[in-house]
Amino acid sequence: MLVKFDHLTYAANRTSVQSIVNVLQEKGYQLTLQEEQAANMPTKQVLMHYKDATHGLHFLTPPAGEGIPVEIVSYEHTTQGNSCIDYQIGTQELTIKTSNVDSCKTMLVALGCEAKEDGTLTFNGVLDEHAITIWVEELSNITNNLDNEGLCCPTIFVRPLGKTKTKLEQAGVNCSEIETFEVQGASYYVFFAKGKGGEILEITSNKL
Repeated sequence: MLVKFDHLTYAANRTSVQSIVNVLQEKGYQLTLQEEQAANMPTKQVLMHYKDATHGLHFLTPPAGEGIPVEIVSYEHTTQGNSCIDYQIGTQELTIKTSNVDSCKTMLVALGCEAKEDGTLTFNGVLDEHAITIWVEELSNITNNLDNEGLCCPTIFVRPLGKTKTKLEQAGVNCSEIETFEVQGASYYVFFAKGKGGEILEITSNKL
């Protein structure tokens, strides 16, 4: 079950993270969580270029009804390629860029999104105040590693986690093993799903 579109992940170098926080705060976002030395799970490091052991984390929530939460994840080492996600701050729409549109849409439908006649997909979690429209655009030369600077990964909260993972795998989606991520005393179960075009989703829950 889709519970909520938890956030968009923005990868940044540690040297520039504060400037990105400042931009979001100027748009009305509020910083609700900060951690400087969160561990990178082994399953996550597989999807990174430099595989830093830790990352900084800044979680920012938008003004009510005016956007999607953003989590800035910062690393010592980053790459600079073409971001796989486009998002306009303050909207409930995003675009995922991939070399395999059909694979990406199959993954999103298996996750629980609704395919629309206009080619978009609708994400409507039970705790989401507003439905989110997802566009899938065919584009080559996209950089998909999780330590590539820019928007790199939607994070989706589901319940239960195992059932969602099974549905994705039955649809032919490559999924990592489930691991536990801990930050400031809170624990979450996490796995990563990867489409054939390289696009990555982070799937998380508090219930297996």
